[in-house]
Amino acid sequence: MLKGAETSRHPHGIEHAGKLAGREVVVIESGVGQKAAARATAEAIKFYRPKWVISAGFAGGLDEKLRRGHIVMANEVVNLAAERLAVGLNLDSQSLAGMKGLHVGGLLTVDAILREPAERRRLAEQHQAIACDMESFAIAETCRQQGTPCLAIRIISDAVDDELPPEIEHLLKQRSLAGKLGAAAGAIFKRLGAAKDLWRLREDALKASDRLAKFLASVIDQLTNDQ
Repeated sequence: MLKGAETSRHPHGIEHAGKLAGREVVVIESGVGQKAAARATAEAIKFYRPKWVISAGFAGGLDEKLRRGHIVMANEVVNLAAERLAVGLNLDSQSLAGMKGLHVGGLLTVDAILREPAERRRLAEQHQAIACDMESFAIAETCRQQGTPCLAIRIISDAVDDELPPEIEHLLKQRSLAGKLGAAAGAIFKRLGAAKDLWRLREDALKASDRLAKFLASVIDQLTNDQ
């Protein structure tokens, strides 16, 4: 959706810089996990001095109300050590209330993919969170340290009762395309059903990415108009 986007590769991730409705926006692919996300966030703030940082991507549902394709706007992020950070929610509450499939609540950052429904329910109750990801707390903490406003907006890729295929965790750890292809090929070789599962996940991810991008564009528009 960015106009005139230019892509560059850096040690902290892949950057796509361009304009969205005339505003300068940079999308950074940091990779999975808190360490990678914190590094990318620190570099982005240092170089670009952004008005806002948005932690965007996929999340797993921890609440039965959240379905695949629903969007979560966090009002706080929490980690497994029960540390909590408030994140900015500088948006029109009436507009949010009228949007189908949009939820506001706590976002839990975990260290590994939660594949089992029972584990998700346990952590949801323990941390009072409606969804989980693997990056947002680190991003919010880095923004707090730098005095930069932060939002966390995630789209649900798997609901609380969805059981993810066992190969997905190993696949997501791969940083390069060659690594991802090798992991996928190895998974298919070991389990024939993995091909169908991974293809479904890919299709769902593409649809979710499109919906998330459109929502992010509307959020960025409102954030800049409010300033």
